[in-house]
This record gives sequence, C-alpha cells and structure tokens, in this order.
Amino acid sequence: MSNKYLVWKDASCNGQNIEWIDMNGTDFFHFLNSDESKDRYFILLDNDVCPDDDVIFIEATEGQYNEWYKEYCHHCYLNRFYPEGGILSLEMSLSNEDVCSYHEIAVDVNVDVAGTAIDAAMINTLPYALSTLSPVRREAIRLKYFKYPNKSDAEIATLLFINAEAFEDRRRQAIKDLKNFYLFYHGIR
Repeated sequence: MSNKYLVWKDASCNGQNIEWIDMNGTDFFHFLNSDESKDRYFILLDNDVCPDDDVIFIEATEGQYNEWYKEYCHHCYLNRFYPEGGILSLEMSLSNEDVCSYHEIAVDVNVDVAGTAIDAAMINTLPYALSTLSPVRREAIRLKYFKYPNKSDAEIATLLFINAEAFEDRRRQAIKDLKNFYLFYHGIR
C-alpha cells in the first residue's frame, strides 16, 4: 500500500481539462502549508474493504469536495455503530500466503489486533488530519515532530522568534485538535 497525492497543475482549471502533478508525501505536506493551497479542496480515496490498496489524496472542485465530505461523515457515523474493526470471520486468512488465520491470533494475548488496525487508520489519515489544522498549528506540529524532533519547545520558539509559552500553546492546541479529529471521524481515542 502506498499514498498518492494528485494535485491540479493549473489551480484555475476548475476540474476541466485537468493536468495532474503526482506529489510525494513531503511535497504534498509542504504544498498544504503554502499559500498556494488556499481555497483548494482534496478528497481522500481509501478502501475499508482492502487495507492493502493505495490511499489517494486527489484535488477536487468545491462541489465535489462537499459531496464527498457529506458521504465521508455519513460513513464515519455508520462506523461508530459497527464493532471495532468491522465484522470478521475467524475462518478468514490474514494474508495471501494462508500462513495463519484469525483462530490462531485469537489465542495469542500478546497480539493487539485492534491497536494495530487503529494505528494503521491513524497513519493513513494523518495528512488529511493535518490539513484540517490552522496554518500556525500545522506549522507547530511540522516543526516539533517532523523537522526538529529532538529540540525542545523553547528551542523551536527561539527559531520562530516567539516566546516558549506561545509555541507550547500552539503545539498543545494542535494535538488537541488532532485528537478531536480522530475521535469525531474515527471514534479513535
């Protein structure tokens, strides 16, 4: 499975005669943090049935985005009523190699199947979750956890020429917003 990020080459094409730019995750993240991404919309295309399929983030018109978002929220709402991880048969094989089945995993108390599934869901939707943050909060997350993971909040604040408390507040609020995103859309605590 891989993530694909497709962006319109011409932002003013409005979905007509589209030429695509295929970005990697880092370029897409930088794009979302730039002024160029203002008033542009992206749809997350993933597959609950086959988690090995690619996940695609694709640019869309505002109307397409609003239609997708309505369906996405409905899908998330319905997922709250299904058992965690959906309904599975113990007879299903875990892989194409038929190495083991859910029966074999069920007896192993050291395997955290739900935790692994939740981690995968969180990682797959992280770019979308980050895109919901304000630019200031998204920048706080980018700097603290991606660009300077070994620096303290105070050191990063110094680089930004702001006081440490201001940066810490931005980072904390961003984390809170991300937690709320995952709780609201995926029921993940």
